[in-house]
Amino acid sequence: MKNYLLTLIISICSAQLSAQTAPNINFTDLDGTTHDLYSYLNDGYTVVLDFSYEYCGPCKDWSNNVGHEIWAEHGLDGDNTIRMFHFDVYDFSDQAVASYTQAWGINYPVINLTSSTDVPEYPQEGYPTIYIICPDKSYFETGGYGFPSSEMDAQYYLASCRGADLSNNKAVVATGSPTSSTICDSPPLTFSPKIHVYNSESAVSDSATFFFMDEYPVKVFINGEYYSTQTIDPWANGSVTNLDDEAYLEPIPVSPGDEIALVIDFEGDNYPDDDTSKVTIPNNINTLSSSDTTLIISASASNEIYYDVYNAAGVPVSYGETPGQFTLSKDSCYSISFLNANVTGGSLKDVSGNILVSYEVGDFIGYQTPRLFFHVGMNTVDITEQDFSDEQLVDFYFLDLLGKRCSSIHLNDLPQGIYVQVKHYQNGQVRTEKIVKNN
Repeated sequence: MKNYLLTLIISICSAQLSAQTAPNINFTDLDGTTHDLYSYLNDGYTVVLDFSYEYCGPCKDWSNNVGHEIWAEHGLDGDNTIRMFHFDVYDFSDQAVASYTQAWGINYPVINLTSSTDVPEYPQEGYPTIYIICPDKSYFETGGYGFPSSEMDAQYYLASCRGADLSNNKAVVATGSPTSSTICDSPPLTFSPKIHVYNSESAVSDSATFFFMDEYPVKVFINGEYYSTQTIDPWANGSVTNLDDEAYLEPIPVSPGDEIALVIDFEGDNYPDDDTSKVTIPNNINTLSSSDTTLIISASASNEIYYDVYNAAGVPVSYGETPGQFTLSKDSCYSISFLNANVTGGSLKDVSGNILVSYEVGDFIGYQTPRLFFHVGMNTVDITEQDFSDEQLVDFYFLDLLGKRCSSIHLNDLPQGIYVQVKHYQNGQVRTEKIVKNN
């Protein structure tokens, strides 16, 4: 596998808490409603000011991923603790600004400025510029580039406004809800989540180490029951990025509808509220298949994207950049991970033009997608929740004719012969099946 380290450090979410008092401002939104900043602060609200514009990629990234989630969680339909405002800093028509902010999913008030200097009390050195103002009128200023770090920064400052001590906080944010493409539907069903760990030291210390390099354990729970503990070593997996650590977990056996909880216990963490992340396995899973062994990589824009391809055992078998083409052997399951996913969408097709895997910008957290699964040389299988009933598979392996457990759980990695497939379930049931491999 080839590692491509993207150095998009335009604005490293550098933020600072001002010891000064936030100045008051008055402004009118596109609906004609006038707002007074101090009125909201005096009423106990935290206020978020987002200075942005349409043709700014990081601005759209922040609005789509961070602003949307913050408003959903803390806005009028959430716990109603914040007020948010989007300021367009260029001289565009009200209609144009309303159109793009609606497309971005912004459903909090929008203000159309004629220039970036229309609000001199809150200067902007780059875009987006985010001001998070606490009810006591202290404030944070931050850039918005680098999702998911920008989301963790924002959540950090919002919690700080509520009085939380986050001086030594390690937070985990998962890839998000699994989809059919992130799960291989070849029995046993497996899910390999990619997790991100955020180190708050990078936001509060002038001499911060922007890399979280400590080894840490991840406890895995399936439907509330403890399953296993995995140890992540950032040095070993080589996947540490600026401000956050992202790493793959070993495959977890799952069933449709399962709730997976990932819990990290960081030594000395003084704010454990964000150490758990939960994802739910979809009820319908259909990993797409190609009968062709030659596959084609393409990008949705002119930007290059890089990719790594893995076989069913997780071993790298190919890498490259767009546009690209490679040939694979017939196998039950492969996976591919795209880099530059935060700026360019991508797809994997067979030579017949059938799409096996595709994604758009913003579908996944970070600059690299999780491993997206596809089949080569076999028919697709639609697996539903009913196929699994209420049984939870907890172990799966093959035995050879001498009764010795095989080193691989993937039949395709075993030599020709006769094997016994063994499945252990959470209810104590064990199922065995004779398997003959001819090639």
